[in-house]
Amino acid sequence: MLEALQAAWWQQTLIQTTIQLVQNAHTFH
Repeated sequence: MLEALQAAWWQQTLIQTTIQLVQNAHTFH
């Protein structure tokens, strides 16, 4: 149970970080 929650949290964090990086890349262009 706890492992599943951690995995979901990590997945969401990675997605948010990726989106931020993409948005930053678009801003610099």
